[in-house]
Amino acid sequence: MPALIARLDHDWIIARFDDMFRLSEEPELTTYDIIMDPDLPDAEDLFRHFYPDTERRHRALNILDRIQYVTSLVAPLTLRGSLINLLLDFEWLAHMRFKKRPAVAWPKLYRDHVLHPAYVCAIGWWMLSDQGPDPLRQANIARLLKDRHEALHPGLDWKDIAQRAWILAALNHDLFYPIEFLREIGERETLDKHSPWERRLKRRKVFETYNSASMDILKSEISRAALEKCFRKVKHSHAPLSALYLIGPESGYSHASRRRKIIHELAAAAVFHHHSDDPRDTSYFEHPLCYLLALADECHEFGREIAVWKGEAGCWKVEFIPSVLASEITLDGLDFSIIFSLNEPGEILKLIREGLNRTMYIAGKNEGFKRLNPLDPSGDCRYGFSFLPVVK
Repeated sequence: MPALIARLDHDWIIARFDDMFRLSEEPELTTYDIIMDPDLPDAEDLFRHFYPDTERRHRALNILDRIQYVTSLVAPLTLRGSLINLLLDFEWLAHMRFKKRPAVAWPKLYRDHVLHPAYVCAIGWWMLSDQGPDPLRQANIARLLKDRHEALHPGLDWKDIAQRAWILAALNHDLFYPIEFLREIGERETLDKHSPWERRLKRRKVFETYNSASMDILKSEISRAALEKCFRKVKHSHAPLSALYLIGPESGYSHASRRRKIIHELAAAAVFHHHSDDPRDTSYFEHPLCYLLALADECHEFGREIAVWKGEAGCWKVEFIPSVLASEITLDGLDFSIIFSLNEPGEILKLIREGLNRTMYIAGKNEGFKRLNPLDPSGDCRYGFSFLPVVK
């Protein structure tokens, strides 16, 4: 009988973030960096528009507060302020686009991308802990990073670097997802008016940012050819742009020490490849943080809300419905399983009517986990993850 390891719910996520608070304060960050951003818009007011339910909004604000504090331990104020502002701005924009367009025009259902990075961060943090699968524990990830980079960058605490790079990567990995979403619904005019995203679409700016990497880690993990490829397709273009944001002018990278630049570049490399179709880009042995990000990203579905447009004569409303209500991690021998409990049939039916293909969803999850297993290219499936949906 598989042993229950964890129930992945709101309280579990909060506990993982509270554990992250044990990270020591970054000596390179000033006192100003670790206080709350005075320019951050009132999240309560913003959330009130698209999180009308009081309990839902309260939980979102709890997570948002922890995102702010944890980010302050690994990144300067400028990056933290940009992260929160972009996430909140986009959620509101997506909500308004649903309100203003007829239901038949939707190319896809919109899923939450504000709280999602926090959930991914918490899942990966658990995997790095002593409770996670042995290969993914902090000591082993740090060993792989050290083996790959120690020759050029000796004398560093790779365990601490692994933790900080993980938080930076996870919380920023979908930052530019709006580019794909807005393009798909044909709102190019709207996209161009949002300068933080529009700036990043300019080819010259993208390559200037890439060339500004100075520690050789980014360029050893990301080729110029891979960067060129991201301009040829919209799908998954958010990953390269989110990655380069971590070494752009807003991130504090240019004024950082060698150690902090390494953290930024490792995080950027993980974000860049986390949707790659090439298994070499997400190889556990070659790119352990990218592997961890791709796996944690696949593991998060529970409570992740999907926006469903509801319109009747003169009445406009967006309803947010999660396809998965609960999730658990179990251990059977050396194999971990993520068990997803789908929402009740009536709620799933609402999503199906708006375009959710449950069969494809389950098949896609299975394929995602299959892509990341086994860890060993020789075929050793120990410490594997599997996806087990519970369908009512």
